[in-house]
Amino acid sequence: MSFVRKVKPFLAATLLCAIAIAGVLAWQGGYRLYVVHTGSMTPTLQVGDAVLDGPPKAAYHPGEIITFRHSDLTTDLVTHSVIDVKGGKIHTKGDANRTADVWDIRPNQVQGVVIRRFPRLGYLLIFLRQPWGIASLVLGMLALVLLWRLIFPSKENEASSG
Repeated sequence: MSFVRKVKPFLAATLLCAIAIAGVLAWQGGYRLYVVHTGSMTPTLQVGDAVLDGPPKAAYHPGEIITFRHSDLTTDLVTHSVIDVKGGKIHTKGDANRTADVWDIRPNQVQGVVIRRFPRLGYLLIFLRQPWGIASLVLGMLALVLLWRLIFPSKENEASSG
């Protein structure tokens, strides 16, 4: 067996561990990934987009896009643009909305600041949250591995069968 064949599984496992560690460190650092469910931020954010939020800041300014809880009575999150900050309260508005939001946000209600948009990635994230989404991903990967081995058999298999 060649050196490269022995190292491939180790490299794949190392890559998966590195991705998992990076994800955990980002989560602990306050970074979150959210899915856009409504068109209130069109055209800036589209339904089905995913947004990466950085940790909340001490101060906000108009034009920033933030993700926040609009009430202490709900865990629902909203992602809208800051239009004004007065008296310690943050005033927001969806880009597609004609009027400003009816609520005022306290800084402690802000969950994060949008730092990156990933077009249509939200659809995949929602799919993978379903039990059959993960199962279909695993089955698809298994099918690809089996198909690869069928099309490109290893030299060891060819030598033992011939």
